[in-house]
Formats: sequence, C-alpha cells, structure tokens
Amino acid sequence: SFPISNMAAGADVLMQAVAPGEPLGDAEELLAGRGTYVEGGRVYASVSGQARRIDNSTMEVVPPEELASCAVPEVGGTVIVRVVRMSQDRADCIIVA
Repeated sequence: SFPISNMAAGADVLMQAVAPGEPLGDAEELLAGRGTYVEGGRVYASVSGQARRIDNSTMEVVPPEELASCAVPEVGGTVIVRVVRMSQDRADCIIVA
C-alpha cells in the first residue's frame, strides 16, 4: 500500500514514483483523482508518474511529461528511464520518473 500516513493535513506534495496498477490506498479514506481509479475498494494508479495527495483526501498521479521541467536526479539516485537510442558504448534515455 502507498505510504500516505506521513502526509501533513492539507499537503500537496510529490511523494513517490508509481506504475499503472499500483495500489495507492483505501477508497474509504481517499478520493480517486486524475491518473487513478477505484476497484474493489482500493485506489490504484492508472498511469506511471508521481503520486500526490491533495487536500488530505484526494490521490492523483502526475505523468512524467508534466514533471519533466522539475526532474533533476542526484548522484546515486534511482530513476526510471525510457531508452530512446542505443549505440555500442552509450544509451540515450529520457527520465520518466
């Protein structure tokens, strides 16, 4: 399950990268926002991106293309990429999460 308990009330904070189908929380406690859906009493991600809790009640998933301008990895950080070109000594990638 998604670690939503560490959010302050009313927060609007990017929390973590998620993949489609990943559970985000209980539908009794959360509303499904954009990029999410409800099935079997749970809220799930419908797209890849950054999960965000809004107004302490709504979960949404922001696709990577909307976050591209703020995606700056740190040395030693973990990223999810899409390989766009390969050569024998190099891979060109786009950071997606």
